[in-house]
Amino acid sequence: MSVEQTSQLIQLILNSVLMVTACVMALGSLVMRHAAINDRLKTTHREYSELCSDRDIFRSDRLLQLKSQLRQLRQRYRMAYRSVLALHYALLLFVASTFITTLRATLHQDWLIPGGLILFTAGIGLLLVGLGFALMDVHTSGQPFWMEPHGMIGMGTATTDKTLHDARAASSIYPLPQRVVQPRPIRRKTGTDY
Repeated sequence: MSVEQTSQLIQLILNSVLMVTACVMALGSLVMRHAAINDRLKTTHREYSELCSDRDIFRSDRLLQLKSQLRQLRQRYRMAYRSVLALHYALLLFVASTFITTLRATLHQDWLIPGGLILFTAGIGLLLVGLGFALMDVHTSGQPFWMEPHGMIGMGTATTDKTLHDARAASSIYPLPQRVVQPRPIRRKTGTDY
């Protein structure tokens, strides 16, 4: 191999490694998002099941609201699952592309470079598809994009939901004390106030 071919081979390997790193970072955040949606779906389903077993007629509005939330969360769960799956396959293709391109340095087979480029291109395509699914999920979430990470941080953990539930229950049983306003002393008018 000439010096020019070696430098091109190194650039191809570095591009593949860079895309592996980018894919791992995106995959990590999407897996966390998928897990948060899953936890939120379980919590909402549990609350819906508890309200269905109560058969209280006054809770029908809350049941309808929970049913709508369940439908939306299921749709978001499927979208998040598709994005995670696409990024898993993209990561697999990027690793295979890196391996095949690196293998070219030792085997001197000409078909390895086009094979590595085809896998690299397919990996970029799957990465874009996965990110497209993630963006569709963000769009259907009903929150602005900049508020989405804040809503997902404590979205589904059982301790957070339990803490919020306990805080709401405690505030309804033991309301916070209201600000006490002390009356001002009455000042008696003297002859000079007129």
